[in-house]
Amino acid sequence: MSLMPSTRSRTRACRPATRYLAPLLVAASFLSAAPRSADAHSDAAYQRIGNAITTSFAEMAKAPSSKTPKDLLVRAYRVMRVMDPAAERFLVPSMEASRAALLADLDPSAFVGQVTSCAKRNPYLNEFMDWVDGKGSTWELDAAKDNAERWRVVSEATAYAAVLDRMTRLVRNNPRVLKELIGHFNAVRADPAFKETYSNVFDWFLKIKVYSVDEPMRYFDQYHDKRAADPAFALPPESGRFALSANIAEATLKDVTLGNWDNARAGWILTWHRVGGEDDPRTGAAHSRWSPDGMGIQYHAPLPKKWADLYSTWNMAFVTHLPEWPYIMAKLFAPQVLCYAATETEPMPPSEYMYNRLVALYLHLQYMMFDRVARQQRNDQGNRVPLYEASWLDPSVTEMRKAWGEVNKKNAQQYKLDVRCVGRSKAKPYEASRAEELRQESETLREIQDLNVYEPGAQNIPATRELGDLVASAQAQDNPQSWMGWIWEKLTGPACP
Repeated sequence: MSLMPSTRSRTRACRPATRYLAPLLVAASFLSAAPRSADAHSDAAYQRIGNAITTSFAEMAKAPSSKTPKDLLVRAYRVMRVMDPAAERFLVPSMEASRAALLADLDPSAFVGQVTSCAKRNPYLNEFMDWVDGKGSTWELDAAKDNAERWRVVSEATAYAAVLDRMTRLVRNNPRVLKELIGHFNAVRADPAFKETYSNVFDWFLKIKVYSVDEPMRYFDQYHDKRAADPAFALPPESGRFALSANIAEATLKDVTLGNWDNARAGWILTWHRVGGEDDPRTGAAHSRWSPDGMGIQYHAPLPKKWADLYSTWNMAFVTHLPEWPYIMAKLFAPQVLCYAATETEPMPPSEYMYNRLVALYLHLQYMMFDRVARQQRNDQGNRVPLYEASWLDPSVTEMRKAWGEVNKKNAQQYKLDVRCVGRSKAKPYEASRAEELRQESETLREIQDLNVYEPGAQNIPATRELGDLVASAQAQDNPQSWMGWIWEKLTGPACP
């Protein structure tokens, strides 16, 4: 299928998103159309999702290029530069040793079923899907036009989610893979031609995001090396406490610059409730530590399952501002990321969500960088190709993002109330818990002010200066409780019942 742009393709992004919003539940919301409870779900909605994916793969197989599920897996590996462009040979030794698992047959229906069953465990996501269901038939795909584009994006994004799932699982179960991937990706990115093009195709937010994810991967690799040398090596107890909050704050600031205020408020609440704190049996918060098998890292936020649920749906809404958001959402719907358990006593507990999610994000950022750079380099050579794999932005997507943010804000406020009130007697003074939360939030905001965590020159980026100005202005108040109290009233819900 040709990627050459035309007048028709250039205007496609301006057409109503109704023709794209069935794949919203498939390639973008990736099969997450779940209701508030498993008993209340719409079988018809799930059937539509399954039919959309099955049809997309079937039509891609019949297209002139005749793309099978395996072809789409290979395509994703090659975009990520981990497979030889001329042969089905992985360029990373540990991946080549695991080629049977990485190239195993992909059954789209089975994959959809696995992701759907995991998505239904997230009540916050389910509430947004209730809103989608309420839109009715107007949010169905208009099949009159653009079917080829729909089939391509839905099938490619689904296969890409499967690739991220397989690679993330491989990294999680073998730290050696992470070391080899870091070395491989760094070598590709060191090419002068790549570096020159990269600087032109990634904006300030994506450049900061790349840096702030590269650093945790470097630390993960170092931690695994230390543990291999000394099995008694313990993680720094506050590992991830600042870096993760700063990472969330970056996206929250971007939401603010885009006017997505409701989703930004959900992001701030996630920022305040940090991992790596003192052990708190009441909320489940705890110091960071190794997983029982020593292969993963557990980050314990207050109420870990609810925190992971909120983070997941908040980030899904956030990425819809990017043109190729169906592909970007793949990192959130890979089963190795999405299918965390309900409690800490089960396999793949919610405290491991963030480790898997960061690995998937790291892999996706390489994919996104390499894809955009390759497209731009082809344009520089005189070929006319789109810069993005898809351009699914229009007023209906903006409407969806706004509604999603509203749901996320409401549930974030409820999450904060749940953290404050869990295990507490109604007789306990509200002000005592509020004062402690204000102290913690003030500490977080002050730490975010340290902009040296970013790459050299990042402090000159306007949005980064805006964050510094915001913090400096807030801290200039004589009484910290005056400005933190204002933030409190904006971000939190009512007192404990």
